[in-house]
Amino acid sequence: MCKKLLVLLLCSSIFWSGCAGRESNPIPAFLPGDNERSCEVLKAEIAQLDAEMQQILPKVNKGVTNTLWATAGVFLIVPFFFMDLKEAEKIEFDALRTRRNRLLLISSKCE
Repeated sequence: MCKKLLVLLLCSSIFWSGCAGRESNPIPAFLPGDNERSCEVLKAEIAQLDAEMQQILPKVNKGVTNTLWATAGVFLIVPFFFMDLKEAEKIEFDALRTRRNRLLLISSKCE
């Protein structure tokens, strides 16, 4: 009986961990043609990346939220469904920062 319960618990935890968050969609750090872009286009894209980073920034740090959900999940199982374990926003934010740094490096030739 104990083994069946353990197997059931393990299978259900693996199943629900697959649903914990969304898949990330990071942008590449380098796109073909970046070196040929004009200074104005580079500065405009850097400004756009800054705006996107400011929009994503409040969602990046979910450590406290996940800790609270996990603590509540010890007593009730429902809070486990609200945990985000994939950290898609953090991965996307890091990709935006890498792309921004790459464009800043290219745009340093403009000055």
